[in-house]
Amino acid sequence: MILNITAIITDLIHIIKIILLCELLFVFEKQRDSRRYIIVCLVSVLISQIVYCRGTDVLSLILYMGLIFIVLYTIYYIKLWLAMLLTIGLMFLTSMIDTMNRVMIDLIFDICRISGFIFKDLIESIVSLFLVFALLYIYIRKYHRRFRCIN
Repeated sequence: MILNITAIITDLIHIIKIILLCELLFVFEKQRDSRRYIIVCLVSVLISQIVYCRGTDVLSLILYMGLIFIVLYTIYYIKLWLAMLLTIGLMFLTSMIDTMNRVMIDLIFDICRISGFIFKDLIESIVSLFLVFALLYIYIRKYHRRFRCIN
């Protein structure tokens, strides 16, 4: 089995976006065990490769929702029902941001007449990460507040 490095990096950037949202917007308390990050990274690599090799749309959706749930439940001190609720919400939020960036990058590539670019998904994910970070920075700076624990 050949590892698809761009898919792995793209999924790790997706996890970083979720962690940014949880840290900067929701202000969740992280667990101190650093081994949990290694578990999350390994699960992310495994899910990336399963989706890359045998991915259908339904399987991809289920696996990515499972990945978001694993990230939330292993890294943060949150309750099970809150992790399930946030999994659905963060899936929709990050999907909307990714779709918006995909359309923007496709438009730029069409205007510049660039086609067949291998790292297009990676560029979309990096632009999406910068957009999430910039929006969270502006929100926190302007309103000087964050969402406290939802429960």
